[in-house]
Amino acid sequence: MVTSLASPFPAAGNRGSVRAMLGGVDRADAARTVPAGLPPDVARDWVRLGEGGGQPAVFGSAAVSGLPEPVRLWLMHAIAEGAPLARSVELRMSGEIKLGRWSPFTGVERLSAGGGFVWAATARPLGLPVRGFDRWTRGSGEMRWRLFGRVPVLRGSGADVTRSAAGRHAGELLLLLPTAALGPEVSWRSHDTHSAVATVQTGTDRHEVTVTVGPDGALTELVLQRWGPLGHGAYGPQPFGVTVHGELEVDGVRIPRRITAGWHYGTDRWRRGSSSAGRSRRPASADAAGHRPGLRHRLACGRCGGSQRRTARSPTTN
Repeated sequence: MVTSLASPFPAAGNRGSVRAMLGGVDRADAARTVPAGLPPDVARDWVRLGEGGGQPAVFGSAAVSGLPEPVRLWLMHAIAEGAPLARSVELRMSGEIKLGRWSPFTGVERLSAGGGFVWAATARPLGLPVRGFDRWTRGSGEMRWRLFGRVPVLRGSGADVTRSAAGRHAGELLLLLPTAALGPEVSWRSHDTHSAVATVQTGTDRHEVTVTVGPDGALTELVLQRWGPLGHGAYGPQPFGVTVHGELEVDGVRIPRRITAGWHYGTDRWRRGSSSAGRSRRPASADAAGHRPGLRHRLACGRCGGSQRRTARSPTTN
C-alpha cells in the first residue's frame, strides 16, 4: 500500500501513495530514520520495530499445505517461492486526508508481527502542520497529535484505545504483511469457498479476521469485529472492514496498492460513507467526548470512524 494498509489498516478519510520496505535493518540505520517529534519512549519503540531478527526462513509451497483453500490460494499468489518470510515492514505514504476538507499529509509506519506498530504522520489543514503518532507497543495503545508539534490537538490512551489499537495490529498484519499469515500468532479455519477466518493473537487479546480472496488469489476484503465507540461514552465491538484495489510487489511479496477502510462495514452507514469520484466521504459527527473525526489513521483510531483510500507507487526494499 495498508499501506496502511495499513495499516495498514486518518479518521474521516484519506488517499495517497505508499512505498514499502520488508524486513529489518541494522540498529544504526533504524535509529537514523526515527520520525521527528516522537517522544523518547516511542522513538525507542520505532528503533526496535525496525531491527532485524536474524536471517528469516524462506517461503515454499509446503508452508501452505493443510491451510484452508482460500488462504493457500492467496499466499501462493502473494508470496513468491523463495521469498524471505519477513516479520516486519516499513511503509511510507503521502496523499490527502479529510480534516473537514481534504488536506495533504505524509506518514510512515513500522509494523512488526511480534512488536506492534508505530504510525507517525503530518497533515496540513489550511497549510498548518498537525503532527503526531498512533502506536500499539509494549502491550498498550496511545495516540498524540499537536499543532506545530507543540499545541495539543488530541491525546488518547487507556484500556479502550489499547484494545482498539490491538485490533488494528491484527488486521494490518494480514493486510500489509502477508508473510505474517504463516507466523505463530495466526491460526486458520475455513469459512466458505472464497474466504477463511484467522485467529490472531495480539498481546492478551485474540481477534478473528475474515479474509476474502479473488479467483486469481488476490486479497479482496478483510473484515473483523474491532473494539470502538458505540456512543455516549461506551465502547464495544463493531464491524470494521477493508476493501483492496490493486497490488504492488516488494521483495517477492504482494501487498495492497490502494484500500478503502472504515467502521460499520457492510451496513447502511458504511454505504452512506463510501467513496465516489476517487474520494472517501462520510458525514462529520462527534462522539460523546466531543471528538470529531480528524487526524488519525482509522485502522489505529479507537474513537472515530469513516473510510479511507490510499494508492501506492514505486516500492523501496532492503
